[in-house]
Amino acid sequence: MGRTSAVPTPTPSVPDAFRLFADALPERHRARGHAIPAAPSEGFTATVLVLAERAGAAAGPGQAAGPSGGGERTTALRLRARELSRSLPR
Repeated sequence: MGRTSAVPTPTPSVPDAFRLFADALPERHRARGHAIPAAPSEGFTATVLVLAERAGAAAGPGQAAGPSGGGERTTALRLRARELSRSLPR
């Protein structure tokens, strides 16, 4: 019986995985269709963006919420991330 050797899929490093996670969160936050489910995720998403920026895994809080535009939720997320960044000790 022949055995085929499975080619292992590279696993991203922890910083890379965190960057991928942090990069995907703002889009998921923007995609929420209603303000009620989006409200609890805003604080979490903003916190992750600040922590990712501090870890060198993402853009700074001002840019972390994605490209300019995106409406009120993107603006609120950027403001929340900046506010958290100022209040978290370095």
